[in-house]
Amino acid sequence: MASAPEPGVDQVATLHQYPVVTPCDLCETTEDVNSFCRNCSQNLCDGCKRLHLRSTVSREHNVVHISEGKSSESEATACAKHGERLFFYCRTCTIFFCPKCLNPSHKNHDFLDTDEYAKELQSRVTTVIQEKSKEVEESGRNIQLIEEKKQSFTDTFTNCKTSVINAAKLLHIEVDRVQAELLSTISHHESQCLAKFDEVKQEKKSAEKELQESLDSLLHHSKKHDNISLIAHASKIIDDAQVKKETESDSYFRVPKVDFKSTKIQKNEFHKLFGTLRIQHTDISRKDARYSIEDKGITGNTTERLHLVIDSEIMTNSRRLCSLCRIHHRCRIQEFR
Repeated sequence: MASAPEPGVDQVATLHQYPVVTPCDLCETTEDVNSFCRNCSQNLCDGCKRLHLRSTVSREHNVVHISEGKSSESEATACAKHGERLFFYCRTCTIFFCPKCLNPSHKNHDFLDTDEYAKELQSRVTTVIQEKSKEVEESGRNIQLIEEKKQSFTDTFTNCKTSVINAAKLLHIEVDRVQAELLSTISHHESQCLAKFDEVKQEKKSAEKELQESLDSLLHHSKKHDNISLIAHASKIIDDAQVKKETESDSYFRVPKVDFKSTKIQKNEFHKLFGTLRIQHTDISRKDARYSIEDKGITGNTTERLHLVIDSEIMTNSRRLCSLCRIHHRCRIQEFR
């Protein structure tokens, strides 16, 4: 006979509603069968009830007293037409029927005893429940493993960020040091230059004072009517003034001149100061949180090998620093006469 669709769990569960003896649908014991699971439509003994409510799959099920379960399904255990117990299940029509319905409705159909069919289906349902319970537990473990891998990668990203920050700090320190060194050099020569100007200025003031004194003396003696006295003093003043003029005309003083030039830095050149950021995409298995890299043929646990790394090479020497980033800051100090 051709097979037909099988009944659902709710229909199968009704086959166990016997008026005298009610066995546990899981362990088949007839002792202490005091509970009924409305979600699974199963009678449960006290021991199976505890296990049923501990399982990950069924811990949220609605388990009530067996009397409530029986009252809710009492009508489904009797034939609606004849009022007798449903002893048979017709696979052809996918319905339960009593002995009086056998002829002529189901005589040539594919049918079997409900007790045997219920045991067959119950065994299959129990197996499915066990398999699904294992899958749920495995899924829970995998979720935890995924979370661990996520944290592992998060730590790696954090370490990379820290490396970049530390690289920037080292560069700031070195740049500040070079800046301080250059400013100190400029300030030193600036002090020398200003001091030299002040020195020459003071010399000029002294010379100006002497010239003024000579001029005053010359004016004084030029008013005298004594020719001998005029000649004696005027000749000396004129000679001294001429000597000083010739000496000053050949006198130079030396001061430093500062010239600073910097070369513009390209972005790709500036990145070289920090290091190399290497990113490698990784495939993570949704099943067991393992990864694989096809191009290199590598497989392994993500906690053992991570693929986001940063290599930082910071130049601490000022010359190497300037050479690497091509910052040719030139502070040229020349002495000009």
